[in-house]
Amino acid sequence: MTSPRLFARTARLFGLICFGLGLTAAAVAAEAARRAFDIPRGDAFTTLKQFATQADARLLYSVEDVKGVTTNAVKGSLTAREALRRLVADTPISPPPEICATCDLSLRS
Repeated sequence: MTSPRLFARTARLFGLICFGLGLTAAAVAAEAARRAFDIPRGDAFTTLKQFATQADARLLYSVEDVKGVTTNAVKGSLTAREALRRLVADTPISPPPEICATCDLSLRS
């Protein structure tokens, strides 16, 4: 026989697990969503702003780090991760491993 207290604790724990899985699923779905990107080749300071606007994301980076860096053009229906990786490919800018609501960019070592 299960006590009401044990049942309530188990139900709360199950609810928290389901909530956490729901948040994870929402993050994965947002990442996998394709968006239209149209960013010309250009100065990283400008193109990273364009990426953030088109991806509906925030990027944190040092203006000094991206000064003088030229990024690649990105055009097409892509996930935010694909678009950012293409944008900074073959540049000193290192994209984060995952796209998030606010992402930190750094220079490659």
